[in-house]
Amino acid sequence: TGTIAVRDGAFFAGVRDFDITISGIGGHGAIPHRAADPIVCGSALVTALQTIVARNIDPFEPAVITIGRMEGGTARNIIPPTCRLFGTARAQSAGTLQILKRRIEMVMTGIARTHNCKAEVNYIASYPPLINHPAANKLITGSARALLGAQSVKIIVHPSMGGEDFARYVQE
Repeated sequence: TGTIAVRDGAFFAGVRDFDITISGIGGHGAIPHRAADPIVCGSALVTALQTIVARNIDPFEPAVITIGRMEGGTARNIIPPTCRLFGTARAQSAGTLQILKRRIEMVMTGIARTHNCKAEVNYIASYPPLINHPAANKLITGSARALLGAQSVKIIVHPSMGGEDFARYVQE
């Protein structure tokens, strides 16, 4: 209370949340050669997705892809017919977020094909990057200092990879 934090330019990341459904051929763990295992495919996909930022995005451009949840199967000895991954892609620029989206789809399709599975992605939520305007920040920080004192204003050095739907308002 009584403190504001400001940063000119990129402050919060753009967010693109997604679910990936991998469809394979279920079977018994004792005869895996008769199945197309979506869990093995999903595991390979999680690992492959981690290379997107490292090999497609400028190292000075903040970006992340995180798979936070993986679901599949009902028993230890049954290969299920489907597996689902739940993740988020984040970047400080709309252009980088678009590259992440395109590469997720390309990698997903290639890994699924390699494992004799099919995969589809469904995007759940999307927020643009929150880019603060220096003139607006100047007005806000001046007002805060006048009302609450100089100690009330904290300057944020590094942007956050968290997302913020307020970015839509800032765009307007």
